[in-house]
Amino acid sequence: MPCAPTAFLPVKRPRIAIIVAIGPERVIGQGNQLPWKLPRDMKFFRRATLGHTIVMGRKTFESLGCKALPRRRNIVITRNPLAQWKGVDVAHSLDEAIRLAGDEKRIFVIGGGEIYRAALPIADDVYITEIGDQNPNFNLFKAFPGDTFFPALNAEHWRLDRPPKRKNIASDRVPPIRPPKLKRAGLYFQIFRYKRRRSVAGNKPS
Repeated sequence: MPCAPTAFLPVKRPRIAIIVAIGPERVIGQGNQLPWKLPRDMKFFRRATLGHTIVMGRKTFESLGCKALPRRRNIVITRNPLAQWKGVDVAHSLDEAIRLAGDEKRIFVIGGGEIYRAALPIADDVYITEIGDQNPNFNLFKAFPGDTFFPALNAEHWRLDRPPKRKNIASDRVPPIRPPKLKRAGLYFQIFRYKRRRSVAGNKPS
C-alpha cells in the first residue's frame, strides 16, 4: 500500500518571524478584522516587513481587501486548490509557503490565528505589539472584544531580545523594547521582540 508523501521543510529554510498585535486576553481579531487602529504600530509593521516575503492565511488576505501588500512578496495559504489572486503566490500549507520563499533570508507570518499556531513551533522570532491600559476606570477588554487569540509564549522556549535599560516597568511584565504611548483613555502599546532559545530550537512546543 503506497504511503502518502510527508510534508517537510527545506534543510536551509528562511528565518521565520511572526509579527502580531495583541490586546487584553491576547485577542488579535474580531470578525476577521483588527479590533483597533494604531497608525504608529502599522508604521512599525511596514518597516519590519518591507522587502520581505509575508505569509498569511486566506481570511487575513480577505481582511486586506484581497489586495497584495506592496513592496513585499505575498504568499497566501488556502485549502482551495483553484484559488488565484492578482499579485500573490498561493500555497496550500505552511510548509509549502516556506518552500515557495526559496532563498529568502527571512519571512514574516502575519496571520491569522490558525497560521500563527502552525508557525509558532518552528518560528525563530516573534514580534508582539501588546496593547495596554493605564486608566483604572476604563474597561479595555470591552473596547477591544475579540473572537481570535494568539497563544501564550512558553518562557522555556523564548527569550526577550535586546532588553532595554529601563527598569521601572511593573515586575509582572517583561520590559518593553519600545513604549510609545497613546494619549486617549490611557491606552498605550509596547513592542516586544522574542527569540527562540537555541537549546530548544528543534523542539516542537511553543
